[in-house]
Amino acid sequence: MFCDNCKTQIPDGTAVCPNCGAPVTAPADDVSAKPAPDTDVPAQSSKAKPVLIIAACFLALLLMFSVAFSVLFNTPKAVAKRYVKASLEGKLNTALNCSLLNKKITETMLKDSAQKQNETPEEYYEKLSSEYGVEIKNINGWIKAESEALQKELKEAYGKYSISVKVTDFKKLDKENLLILKNSLEDNYKDYVKIDKISQAAEVAVEYKIKGSDSSETDTMTVTVVKYGMSWRVSPLGLDDASQASNRIIYDGVISDDQNVYYDDYEDYGDYDR
Repeated sequence: MFCDNCKTQIPDGTAVCPNCGAPVTAPADDVSAKPAPDTDVPAQSSKAKPVLIIAACFLALLLMFSVAFSVLFNTPKAVAKRYVKASLEGKLNTALNCSLLNKKITETMLKDSAQKQNETPEEYYEKLSSEYGVEIKNINGWIKAESEALQKELKEAYGKYSISVKVTDFKKLDKENLLILKNSLEDNYKDYVKIDKISQAAEVAVEYKIKGSDSSETDTMTVTVVKYGMSWRVSPLGLDDASQASNRIIYDGVISDDQNVYYDDYEDYGDYDR
């Protein structure tokens, strides 16, 4: 490099000219004169904050969606309506998603049923294939066959149809009736359902209207729903089914099979024969 004042050649990086004493300005392309980068600050730090903000917003939206879903769709009335409509429309997958005996449990129950009949699952599904007239190899095949069979029956009965549902009555089960239901479920489904996860139950009356091109129908279906953990599910047994199946009575808040109890010892839980 050269001194700007006296034009004397001087070593690169010289700050003061040794010949004339004038300060020397480093050329623009002189890399050695550039300040060293600050190694303490990560190169991507400016991009990190936007990424964190986006992630936080996404998590907040996900939480809001979960809460909204729970409020709008995971209520006893909403689950009952969805179950009834799906059952009538032959949408078995949706109905099973609403049920306490979901798809996975139903598959296990089918396998257990085959075992009790000394059949392999393959043999059991082969027998179902004969009944439905289509090839069934697994639970998905059975769901599809059953759904198609129900939809065929609907078309034959009503022609082109539409189905609407609405809740007409709702009754929460008190602790005594909840106890009856839980005991009956335990008697029948203890190998498939964790009964202690059931904390509440209710009976929901759902009116459905099938409006078809050939005929129409209006009726009411009452389903029993239970709160299983954090979700509401449709119980395979209603309160009437549970009472008849167990043939039990409530005595001082405890389920008992002993029918030899004086009527005066009962608390007022309903109408009982003296």
